Amino acid sequence: MKCIRSIIVSAGITGAVTIALFASDVHSATIQSFKQDYRPQVISGDRITLRWQIEQYLPQDTVTLSVQCPKDMSISDMLGLRCNGPGFNVGARTQLYGIAHNTSSTAQIIPFTLSVKSGADQRTVLLSVEILPKATERVAIGDFVKSSNSQAVYYVTDDLRLSVVPHESVFYAYGYKDFNAVKPVSLSDFETTNPLAFPDGTLFRGTEKSVGSKDRRTVFVVENGQLRPIISAEVYQKIYNDPQWKRVIWIPDDVVEKFHYEIGADWTENTAIPAGTLIKSGNDYYRIEKFGSTYSKKKLSGTLTELTKKGIDTTRAISVMQSLLATFTDGGVDAGALPKPRVAKLQEGFQPQKIPFIEIVRPNATDVWHQEGSAVIAWTYRNLQESATTLSFVSAKNEILPIGTVPVSDGKEERQEYAFQIQAQAGMYTLRVCNGDVCVRREKVEIRKKVLFQGQLVTIEEITGLNPEYRQGEKISLFVRVAQAPELSQLGTSLRIAVHATLVYGSKENSPVLAVWQKSTNLYALALTAPKDTEGTLFIDVTVSCSSSNDLCSTANEGYKDTHRISTAIISGALELTAPVSGSEIVAGSSVAISWKGGSGDKAKILLKSSWYPQTQTIIADDIGVEGSFLWNVPSDMPTGDYVIEVIQKKASGTQTGSVSTSIRMTGSTISIAPIQTAVFVVGDTLTVTWPAWFVGTSVTKVFLRLDKGGKVIKTISSSAENIGSYAWVIPVGLTASNEYSINIAPTNSAKGVVNTRNFTINQGAE
Repeated sequence: MKCIRSIIVSAGITGAVTIALFASDVHSATIQSFKQDYRPQVISGDRITLRWQIEQYLPQDTVTLSVQCPKDMSISDMLGLRCNGPGFNVGARTQLYGIAHNTSSTAQIIPFTLSVKSGADQRTVLLSVEILPKATERVAIGDFVKSSNSQAVYYVTDDLRLSVVPHESVFYAYGYKDFNAVKPVSLSDFETTNPLAFPDGTLFRGTEKSVGSKDRRTVFVVENGQLRPIISAEVYQKIYNDPQWKRVIWIPDDVVEKFHYEIGADWTENTAIPAGTLIKSGNDYYRIEKFGSTYSKKKLSGTLTELTKKGIDTTRAISVMQSLLATFTDGGVDAGALPKPRVAKLQEGFQPQKIPFIEIVRPNATDVWHQEGSAVIAWTYRNLQESATTLSFVSAKNEILPIGTVPVSDGKEERQEYAFQIQAQAGMYTLRVCNGDVCVRREKVEIRKKVLFQGQLVTIEEITGLNPEYRQGEKISLFVRVAQAPELSQLGTSLRIAVHATLVYGSKENSPVLAVWQKSTNLYALALTAPKDTEGTLFIDVTVSCSSSNDLCSTANEGYKDTHRISTAIISGALELTAPVSGSEIVAGSSVAISWKGGSGDKAKILLKSSWYPQTQTIIADDIGVEGSFLWNVPSDMPTGDYVIEVIQKKASGTQTGSVSTSIRMTGSTISIAPIQTAVFVVGDTLTVTWPAWFVGTSVTKVFLRLDKGGKVIKTISSSAENIGSYAWVIPVGLTASNEYSINIAPTNSAKGVVNTRNFTINQGAE
């Protein structure tokens, strides 16, 4: 029987489960709870009651209940709710009840869905209820029950919860002779409570040690559910006259401490008799009872034979003198029934142990196991009490063949797997998974004979990740999916699978590259590099092969490998500037995409060089991606003229690895670098030098201006002029006439200028 579970989700994008957060000032009705009234067994024909609570519910909110019924399942008498229907608007209701019907022979799950829509927001809660078939044996109050996979026995309390029987002596102490009346049922939906109490009057001691600081030989008597240590052997013998200590039950040392029973005051009286004790005076039998501090005797009606039939062990009665009997108050007459089992009162803070559960999820019906093959056992679990789980086969002759021991994981997943190599012979087995006395079995697990298979053992199912083309030297990543014949499972840990790839181009063939298996994807990953010295078609031969300790995976079996050839194109890896194309006309103030591909290095730099003004250049961008594009916002004061855009690739150290350029024409601006080529000046004239300040550098505040003639330095015009884009210079006496003068502009303290005017003329100069 499976537990009833609720899962809270929120409707969102199709296929996704989302949890939404809402601002406190936005109304959003939410489902606080959605549950079924506690019933550990719901049998076909039973009434089920669903209850829910919705916070911030308003009349305009819509609350819908729907149910999906599998085959052989139906519901009735639930107002407008119908199986597999569109849902029933329950409005402001907070509960709904009806009858569930299961006509199959197995337990079935009915999933109910509760949705609340508040404006645009919708919240949904799922509740699964398990319905048992009609023939299921119903558990009743007072039954003793057990799970089919555990030896633990439980008592069903008045509220249908389970109280574990801590030891068989407790069971027998209530007068039961055997365990024939114990019902084997599914217990996974039952809630547990404290263990069963020892009946009053029970005498017991530990095997090798005792509870707390008491001597290991201490005998305890149970009174009002408390364990009271009898102070000495003399007191014990005075009360019970039992030289052989036959009345004392010996129990495992850990029972009392494991269940944290309450320890009462020491029993010191040798003239009193503890409550629950059976006594005899003449032919009459009595049971001692205690109310407050008063002890009374209750007479058991019936003959000796009648009392014995009722399960009362009269042989354990203590014979007392009439004078001692008279010291007890009269408690009336009892019909002679056995005491009703009761739940123990435990030490404060003790939490009852929950019912342990194990379920085998693998092997399944499709698994094929062979001698010496590898196999995986998987199981889920809850509430296990022992620290390790043992796995074993049981043969048809009831021989137990150990498989392994697995420590119980502390993780929340509550699922474990165990991989092993099969050592058992061929045949049918029962697989056992045990934790302490909790054991589950999978019947009819077949182990087949070890065989040699002559078919295809490994096959390349799929190769993914290949592009239509790669540049020279570019990385190639491939992923290979490999299928294995079922017969390979018999090889166990000796099986090895390898995937290799070989590059074939022209007359060349590279050494094979070994793939790496990725456990998370179950794929083999290949990391290759396109050849740097060729263009054209590249063939990639991918081969998968298996090897093993026997002849199954060997060259004698052609199916031990599989090869696929795939192809792609290798294109030049040379650096190429793809935009703008040569001769493009660009308007000042516009945006231009500069794109390039190929080459090598780590970073790229883009330069703008002037064809009209030799050595005049500026940096458009620096330290950008080695291959890609850059959007250049052309300044509106870009001087008209012919330019070159150059892309330079470099290593991280700054070493240049390659460059490529293209010529463009810049238009749309009235700004120029002056003086222009046709300008003519005479000595004594004021010459205004102009330039775009950003050409020198946006962060440069001072510039150095010098006069050149025919490419040689003549004189310094200014060593620290403001970088404002203009400078007025009076042509000094002493300059010779020439048409090869130019002015160079550079940042102050820079050895190389970045702006040069075109050649201009100075007349009437003197040496």
